[in-house]
Order: sequence, then C-alpha cells, then structure tokens
Amino acid sequence: MTARRILATLALAALVSVTAGPFWRHGADAQEALPALSCTDFPYAGIWVADRPDIGDLARITVEMDCIDDRLRALRIKAETRCHPRNCTFGWADTINARGTNEIRAIFHTFSATRTLAITVAGNRMLVDMENVYNQPGRSTDLATALLIRRD
Repeated sequence: MTARRILATLALAALVSVTAGPFWRHGADAQEALPALSCTDFPYAGIWVADRPDIGDLARITVEMDCIDDRLRALRIKAETRCHPRNCTFGWADTINARGTNEIRAIFHTFSATRTLAITVAGNRMLVDMENVYNQPGRSTDLATALLIRRD
C-alpha cells in the first residue's frame, strides 16, 4: 500500500461509514431494482477534481443524476485522466452498481482496458480506487487511488 493510498484512506476513514448491502444495477432492464434513494440525500452528484494530478492519474469525475419527484431514476458517470495538453476521457460508464449511498462502482470499457472505479464520498471528498485490466498481452493489471474534491 502506497503512502498516498494510506493518507487518502485515513482522510476518509473518519468521515465515512460503509455498511454492506445489496448491489443494484442501473439500466433499462433494471428499473425495478433501483432503491428508493432521495436525490437530495444522494452525495455523489457533481463535478469532482483531483488537486494537481500527474499525467495518467485520475483528474476529474462527473456524476449526473436524473430525478423524478425527488427519487433517483438514472445515474451516469464520466471519468477523465490527466493528459497533455487536455484531459483524456474514459467516456460515460458502461455499467454502474451501487451499494445504497455508501459506494458506487463504475465500469468503463475503453480501447485498451476495462477500468473499474470503486467510489466513496464523505462530504466534499471523494475516494476512488481504480483497477485497470488491460486487454493487451503482457500488460499486467494495475491499481491506483485518487482523492478528489467537489468543484461545484
């Protein structure tokens, strides 16, 4: 475990209490499986940015939600890494799983890898654990952690 991951984990540990619960999957075929989450209580929506990320590090996450009568009906997540001269994007997540309001998992199928983000939020801080499973022979899976701050 890197020092950066330890510090990020400690920063969030005092603020977040994760409890186990069933995952739900959002999608057209899974509308009935959505939990009755209030949009006003859903802490993930917004734009989240990393403070001075290095090239290749997670730089920004955008979480958008669609609500009807204050109930969460749809959710989408976009992730970007730092590139030069502008950010590179994974696009919008292909699959989103959530454990209530405690954790979201977003899966992105990009050209070179399948990227899974495990996201937790506490106040204005977001902790993201990212696993990259590359589809190129000889390239091993890597893990990264990022701490992002709410921008909006």
